[in-house]
Amino acid sequence: MSAQNEIYAKILAKIDKQRLYANIESLWKLELPQTFKAYAAAADRALELLKQAGIENAEKVDFPADGKTVYQDKRMPLAWDATCGRLTVKQSAIPFADPVVADYRRHPFSLVKGSVSMAEGGRSAGIITEAQFFAGKDAAGAMVICDPSTVPGVKILRAVLDKGGLGLITDYYAQQCRVETSDAISWVNACTDDAMHWHVQCEDRPFICFSVSPRVGDQIRQAANAGKLTALVECDGRLYEGVLPGVTALVPGRQKKEFWLMAHLYEPLSDDNSTGVAGAIEIVRVIKDLLARGELPQLEFSIRLVFAAEMYGFAAFAEKYGGYLGDKAIGAINLDSLMSGNPGQKLHVYLAPPGSPFFGNSLLEMLVDESATFDCLAVAKFYESGAYDDDMFLSDKTVGLPTVWAIGKEKHLWHNSALTMETIDIDIFARMCAFIGTWVAWVTTLNREQLPGILAKAGACAIRHINEEYCRILLQLEKLDFRPGTDVAGEVAERMRYRLKRDIERLYDFGEVDAVAEIDREIKLVTLAAEQLMAVLNKKTAALTKDGRVGEKWFDCAGAIIPARATVGFPYDQIKAPKAQRRQLPDSMIYGPFACILSNMDGQKNLQRLIRETEWEVPTAFTEAQIKQYIEAVIYLAEYGYLTTIITGASAKKISKL
Repeated sequence: MSAQNEIYAKILAKIDKQRLYANIESLWKLELPQTFKAYAAAADRALELLKQAGIENAEKVDFPADGKTVYQDKRMPLAWDATCGRLTVKQSAIPFADPVVADYRRHPFSLVKGSVSMAEGGRSAGIITEAQFFAGKDAAGAMVICDPSTVPGVKILRAVLDKGGLGLITDYYAQQCRVETSDAISWVNACTDDAMHWHVQCEDRPFICFSVSPRVGDQIRQAANAGKLTALVECDGRLYEGVLPGVTALVPGRQKKEFWLMAHLYEPLSDDNSTGVAGAIEIVRVIKDLLARGELPQLEFSIRLVFAAEMYGFAAFAEKYGGYLGDKAIGAINLDSLMSGNPGQKLHVYLAPPGSPFFGNSLLEMLVDESATFDCLAVAKFYESGAYDDDMFLSDKTVGLPTVWAIGKEKHLWHNSALTMETIDIDIFARMCAFIGTWVAWVTTLNREQLPGILAKAGACAIRHINEEYCRILLQLEKLDFRPGTDVAGEVAERMRYRLKRDIERLYDFGEVDAVAEIDREIKLVTLAAEQLMAVLNKKTAALTKDGRVGEKWFDCAGAIIPARATVGFPYDQIKAPKAQRRQLPDSMIYGPFACILSNMDGQKNLQRLIRETEWEVPTAFTEAQIKQYIEAVIYLAEYGYLTTIITGASAKKISKL
């Protein structure tokens, strides 16, 4: 049995499943109302659970919920509370067995967060379908029920508000579980009057929105199509300037540098993310117990637990600790939507992306390789290049907190009321916690004595990456799948050197533990392996002359732009730009290659080089249309101070017209 297998078995044996289940349930029930009063109670409960677990160095931190305060271009929400939100059909050509089609007191998801009050006693409103609305039917003072496939977000909400409508009725997210139950209700987490942010902020217009089940949604659409449909709209929701708490705790190690376990509060679903908070606490409780018993080596790095609102709260914590975290923390794990038994879940593992190198990536890759040999969860997909999605966004080079993520993805249920405690399989979840706990213990207790053996395995992982890149290039050479005008030999050599650079940076990061001679030895071995493969590729490309055809115009234009970051953190809410000028950034900024492009900016590389590096990372090949989008986004972000740019050459005039 390997050392990590033994640690996994010890952690799994010490997890208190009954306690873990009860902690998840208590947080879930507190967060279900989705109000800021409920958020305060959940934060207090998280603090209490930390102390009950023997993690005493814990505190609650209040951040403003004023719709104004900005952390790394994420503007905090306005606080919101409600006790009543009801939609009652009053006139319909088709009878409703129950005219109350949405009621916050029956289920809090019925009222969309951010909805504001009507006059006392409610307000009568017509209900029209989305199709009728876009066909020109008068929406003034009306509610619009969205098509089942329409995301209840800014596009439809802004259009309705522009025409004097009150708001929306939606059953979008609940469509996923229509087969199981037609009575599940969507949890709508980001219905706002601005495409760039998740929460209602100071600039947003008032609205009222209801969430209904697919069965009720179908009935409302049918009734609206059959004739006049009116309803009484009631709501006492209020927006105000309040606070949004975060909770943090520290377990000191030999070094002051920290490793972060990040789990978000305030998402009122059992596995998203009450499991993350409760799981983090249980993982650290068990690690502390094993340390006290001498069953783990001394804690080398300090462990910090950070519980906050998804993305916005973590941006606030990043600023609290200085903005740039690379000199204070070695890395982190995002504990969002862990494997918990939700039907259809499969375990996906993302390493931290290369914007911020992390030796923990090597350990996690080794653990994934080894996990098949012990009682653990099967990893369905492994993403060696990582991503900047959701709460991995602090991996951005300007923040410097490389973050991994093990997520129960492809789940059948998401963001709807069917996600109750009945969907939690505590045995599966305990194994998920043991898997993560094994890696966290390995990262935080790794010491000088262990390094030589670990570095040899890390070097082997690096050589595997080099070989995989070599094989991908061979396939590309077989198809001669290169851009017009490409110097194929030069492109292939640069691509191999870039892959080598990524692996060398990861190996160097083991210096966080100790600067042992074996680091340089492994780097030399990996470099030698790469050079041998590059020599083979050089021979294969020697006969390929540079393509004399004209290159691709937008790709060529990208070579004239040298961008550099001017702010800390990814641009997201775009607060520097006037509201009317804000635009949807490519890949919604963090959900695709555009984040890689921004994180790799160093003020030296031109945009063409950044695009090529991102293509090698993903790996993919961008179309001319995508590249044009990236150029436009870079020019836009420079206009509002998120980037600086130097534009040179014959393409400058063309770019200036964008």
